[in-house]
Amino acid sequence: MTLKKTKASYVMQDSNAWEESHEIAKICQENKFSLLIDESTDVSVSQNLAVVVRFFDSKKTKVTDALLDIVEVDDGSAHCLYQAVKRLLEEKKIPLCNIIAFASDNCSTMLGSISGFQALLKKDVPAVCVLGCICHSFALCASHACAQLPSYLEQFLRDICCYFSRSSKRLHQFKLIQDIVHTPKHRMLKLSQTRWLSRGKVISRILEPLSLRALLLFFQGEMNTEAVKLDGAGEIYKRMTNRGTKHMLLFLNYILGKVDKMNVEFQSEYFRLDTLYSTIASEYRSVLGMFMKDEILMTEKLANINPTDSSKFKALDNLHVGGRCEVLLMKEPLQDEKKKRFLFDCRKFLVELCQQMRKRFTFEEESVLALLRVLDPKVAQSPQRNLTLAKLAYHFPMLVNEDNLDKLQDQWNDLLYAKEHR
Repeated sequence: MTLKKTKASYVMQDSNAWEESHEIAKICQENKFSLLIDESTDVSVSQNLAVVVRFFDSKKTKVTDALLDIVEVDDGSAHCLYQAVKRLLEEKKIPLCNIIAFASDNCSTMLGSISGFQALLKKDVPAVCVLGCICHSFALCASHACAQLPSYLEQFLRDICCYFSRSSKRLHQFKLIQDIVHTPKHRMLKLSQTRWLSRGKVISRILEPLSLRALLLFFQGEMNTEAVKLDGAGEIYKRMTNRGTKHMLLFLNYILGKVDKMNVEFQSEYFRLDTLYSTIASEYRSVLGMFMKDEILMTEKLANINPTDSSKFKALDNLHVGGRCEVLLMKEPLQDEKKKRFLFDCRKFLVELCQQMRKRFTFEEESVLALLRVLDPKVAQSPQRNLTLAKLAYHFPMLVNEDNLDKLQDQWNDLLYAKEHR
């Protein structure tokens, strides 16, 4: 069968797409689902809102994400977006009470506690579980923490990236030097204005041993050209050879690598909700351990530790800044005053990073995210698991009503006994 553009578009949009949308709507009418929305950020004349639903597909026996519809909206206010979604659900005869969770990015329009989309949704569905974008939260934490570092550092990174983007001749010359030192011909990555975690990738690329050598040779050669003053090559070379710059880059490479690792973990296509709390709590404890006294971490709960409490800090000389950086401090020691300033800046970064993580995640052991760890099959079948599911069920009354709590607890107990008698 052969179809031309017009007929193929008609079949896809008005036939197949309609059938698929009708099937998704029918599933949401009869089952609980999570709502995920995102507004378009392109430069088109109209504003669009993508409405995605996540539900358990009994035919495929797995959790499925599906596009319910794309709605055109008049403006991007929370009220307008909510009314558009509410109207869409009413048209498709999907009850609001079937929504068990809501997820979006972290802007105030979506997650504002007073007049945001989630606040309006909670008025109609009080028990709905709300979760912002984890990856966006990590990026914001890193951004606020980087603001505590000396301003010259980010300017230095930006100058290196921009220096090569301005001239194909410079790129060619740099490739020749890469050939001489036998380094892979990696391009200098661009430092994004909005993707804050790009700093870690840029730093990692600069710190590659052969790349660093090639950069030093290149800018050493630029010292004999007009670019020394006109394009800032002299300032870049000065920063590169300044004792202390590499120390700070190694520290940032270590700590931003930890943040980026968490970010990648939650960009996975697989289910991660059961490990969300334990992963974040583990990394948070690790970062706290870099500047907090060990006895504090051993005796106090994470939720009770205030990362800004200076009385609980380690001595500045005992600050952990990453293995590579600590070795460099021994190989290329800094002067006493300069070392003190360096360690102080590192601690400011760590304190702010922990403070921002604390603002965006709850580390209470009885929080919903912490209780969800029982959904991990290994935990569910472990003798050390929670004795009851009542605490978790309490947060999801739309899934388990009070009449079924006894039945749920019996099934929870039977799960462990069945494992023991295999």
